[in-house]
Amino acid sequence: MSLKQLIFIIPIILMVKHFQCYAKEQQITSAGDTRSNQTISDGIFNCSYDNTINITKNAVLANGSYIYDNQTVIPTQLVGNYDYEILYNGNRRKVPQHKRACICQLKPCISLCSNTISETYQYVINNAMYEALDIFSIDVTLANNSVVRKNIAKDFAPIILEEYCKLSYVLSPETDEHFGWTLFENGTLLRHSDQVQFERTEYCFDLHMLTIDSFTYSLINPTICATYKSRLSSLEKYNYWAQVLSIMLLLLTIIGYFCQPVFLHLQGKLLITYASTLSLSFAIFSFINLSQITFQPVLCLVMGYLNHYFQLSHHTWLAIICYDIWRILTQIDIHKSSSYRKYAMYGYSLPFLWTLLTYCAQNLYISEALKPGISQDRCGLDVYKWSAVIYLYGPCLITLLFCLICIILTSRKIGINHHILYLHLLLMMVVFWFFEILSFVLHMFNMKTASGIIDYINSLQGVYLFITYITQRRVGNIIPKISRI
Repeated sequence: MSLKQLIFIIPIILMVKHFQCYAKEQQITSAGDTRSNQTISDGIFNCSYDNTINITKNAVLANGSYIYDNQTVIPTQLVGNYDYEILYNGNRRKVPQHKRACICQLKPCISLCSNTISETYQYVINNAMYEALDIFSIDVTLANNSVVRKNIAKDFAPIILEEYCKLSYVLSPETDEHFGWTLFENGTLLRHSDQVQFERTEYCFDLHMLTIDSFTYSLINPTICATYKSRLSSLEKYNYWAQVLSIMLLLLTIIGYFCQPVFLHLQGKLLITYASTLSLSFAIFSFINLSQITFQPVLCLVMGYLNHYFQLSHHTWLAIICYDIWRILTQIDIHKSSSYRKYAMYGYSLPFLWTLLTYCAQNLYISEALKPGISQDRCGLDVYKWSAVIYLYGPCLITLLFCLICIILTSRKIGINHHILYLHLLLMMVVFWFFEILSFVLHMFNMKTASGIIDYINSLQGVYLFITYITQRRVGNIIPKISRI
């Protein structure tokens, strides 16, 4: 039989397996309702449930040992009685008492989403379809960083993750290198996109059909639960809590300006808008990461695009602040009227149009490498893809250069020493902005610690703004006074 025939066989195997699982579940439910409550489980000493398999139907020797895969002998001390099953998400359910063996102490284990891989492999062997054996080979990285090819169906003991989560996605580097992965000898799986490592119970391999350029392929790749939340490092937690502190102080800054009518000139309103969009961006981002809540797909998408809009907005409003101060202090176009309403046409519409472009790019039939990555399982832009340059860092860099030009022109016109405080304020905000781009570059070159430190510093900009604009009140009136010079 050819590989093309195998492509038609696999869906049939999947359908049969589906009905078998359904029948098994019904049988277990019925048996669980009638069996005695006196059944107990003695388990296996020094062996977690994750490392066991059901061996009730395996052959048993006279000394009580069991035979696995016709060649592995399981001693009695690695066999135990169980009257429950533990699902992938940690939930335990009662089942009839059965025998389980700590197989992972005898043979390397791997997590599978179902029996499809094992059954398909057996079908291939029985029908001498040796040309199809290559699809069962996967790369495994050893402790010494060398890479070896192993047969996923032959060289591992399969641990089936019962009822793996329905909302999941496949890491398929064949469609997008962003979805690359590395399997290590100890069973952990590294996701290349964000360098997150998953334990063996947090992913599972399965056989998938993939169509590329009108050709259909059978591929084995890991499946990740879409609702899985990455574990935060200590530096990441400090970063998000620093954002929370910034939010509180940004709100105090906004309240302080509203409580002082002398501050509510045009520049004061621009600063309030800048602080508001920055605090909203921090609020969404820190809430998503600190709460560890599994959001509904629609809510996740809404938060992702809102956060993207506010990120672009506070950058746009900083550019407006730089332009307005340049216009006033250099006496250029000073007689032309300027109002918050005119600035709002740009401050609100430009980020909205770019966010709309981002939405269209995500939903168009284009290469995955060019998509922004805002999806129902990622509540925000994938900032670790190079495509982030198009949707976030590129526009940020353009406005950053615009701000620097305004600052340079202003300083040449009015002199640095005379208005050093004003320049300090603008440079402070622009430098924070530059940190965002620098953090992206460092992370792309795998300098994660340096990137994390810069992110932490950048998250504290609400603190610096509060200290500068509120505790030093003379700053609030600096622009009106200078404009009268």
